[in-house]
Amino acid sequence: QQRLLATKAVTSKNCLQPPDLTCNVCGHSLYTQWGFMMMENMWSADCAYVKKLLHPRIFEERWKASTEDILLMKQYGQLATQIFPELPEVFGVDEHVFKQWVGSHPSLKP
Repeated sequence: QQRLLATKAVTSKNCLQPPDLTCNVCGHSLYTQWGFMMMENMWSADCAYVKKLLHPRIFEERWKASTEDILLMKQYGQLATQIFPELPEVFGVDEHVFKQWVGSHPSLKP
């Protein structure tokens, strides 16, 4: 059901031919609590925006290193927060890393 809704959203006229230039990424479910991520990893985007993103492999390496740092800080009591439940989809690890990729540039305008 979610994949069907996401597919319909990113292939809609509003996503593929936005009425103005107020956004550069469009999708069904943009989550912002832990980072800017598309939960279904389905989106359409302006090519100029995508060119600004890190290469996916480089992004994955850097994201993994950052996630390891956060988890170590939590383990050693240097980061005392409950806002980050330790779930793979929250930290964007494994198959979830690329849900974070499209929202990783500061010029994101969803």
